Amino acid sequence: MNSDWQFSLLDEWAYSEVSPGDFFALVFGGREVVVSVGSTGDKPGFCQALAASDVPGFVSDKSTAYISPASFFAKVPKASLADEVLAFVVDLDDVEDAGLNNLVRDIDAAPAKPTHIVSSGNGYHLYYVLSEPVQWRIRWREKISAVSDAVFDYWDQHAPGCVADAACRSIPHGFRPVGSLSKDRGRRCRCWQVRGSSRASIYDIAQSLDVPLFYADGSPIDFSRVDDVSHERHYQWQLLRLGDEGISHRNRGLYDFTLRQIPLKTKKGHRFLSMFCLSGLGYACGVPIDEVERDLHALVRDNWRSMRDPVRESEIPAALKGYCYDYATVRKETREEWLGWRYGASQKRNYGAQHKTRSEHIASVNRKRSMSAQIAIADYLSNNPGANKGEVAEAVGLCRQTVYKYWERARLLSGGI
Repeated sequence: MNSDWQFSLLDEWAYSEVSPGDFFALVFGGREVVVSVGSTGDKPGFCQALAASDVPGFVSDKSTAYISPASFFAKVPKASLADEVLAFVVDLDDVEDAGLNNLVRDIDAAPAKPTHIVSSGNGYHLYYVLSEPVQWRIRWREKISAVSDAVFDYWDQHAPGCVADAACRSIPHGFRPVGSLSKDRGRRCRCWQVRGSSRASIYDIAQSLDVPLFYADGSPIDFSRVDDVSHERHYQWQLLRLGDEGISHRNRGLYDFTLRQIPLKTKKGHRFLSMFCLSGLGYACGVPIDEVERDLHALVRDNWRSMRDPVRESEIPAALKGYCYDYATVRKETREEWLGWRYGASQKRNYGAQHKTRSEHIASVNRKRSMSAQIAIADYLSNNPGANKGEVAEAVGLCRQTVYKYWERARLLSGGI
């Protein structure tokens, strides 16, 4: 429980209190802040995207608001839609009075010092606000998570009397925002800047905690750009996917089908996500980005503009961020989650319709091919009794090994034809 005595202790340690507005401006800068509000009573939960300056007033009367220290492509705080990681956070619960005094001492001696400490009602959040945001791309997620896990593990081991909440260690996870109400007697969440701290890069934090941020060849990872290996792989992948005209007509049907179904099946709450999904499909199917953009404008203009809560055409540039390799290769289940509806069961091969397993189907095909080859050889031998194996192979279009394999069986068959 956060007590007034604990707050005064932070002041004694020369921790300067930071206002909610200054804190959100520091973490998010000019980015939109996605606030997730849980359900209360009969009111359902919802998500709201706000400017950083508008967040303090929005959360000031809420006790079920949560904010992830990350930016998102959409107005939904999902890991699959995260754009940039802005801070690492460790949630410490059950911090008693003596525990806070020890915690402050541990912070002062930590190799990687947090920048801010936030009271959450039942404990404290340690914020590591990054000097440079890190792009949350598929190819880098394992390395970024390794740094985040190292931060968590350090405080899990070096914060006696506190409980590090393992459920809150994932990226991106939502935390009770500064300025909102805690569940403990309606206290307001407050923030202090740690004495002598400054924002550090992910490289500095990783180095302090002995986390390697290198490729297999020893070169350092540059999180600010597409690395050469991934760029080359992406280029080769595009060559395979695109046809001579720059469009993969083989896969274009999936894009066109999805475009037709979105106005019919996509419901409110999934409209922006469906546009984001369509952008990724356009990239996967080789549809030019200009055409995808025209289709998105048509969706908004012809289907959603007349709604009470319309999708604005100004949101289309954000949706087009899905037109990239990372979101062209997501799993089918992820696309269906974004769309809010399912494509239906995949078309099964014939052996599925016949209630056969794949191995049974392959065995059946091999038996048919074997019998077809034997009949072809036997038929030729019945008309040309003196033909040798080489003549038969050339005449029926089979290799010599196949003729040798079925020669005796074919001779028996030829006697009965």
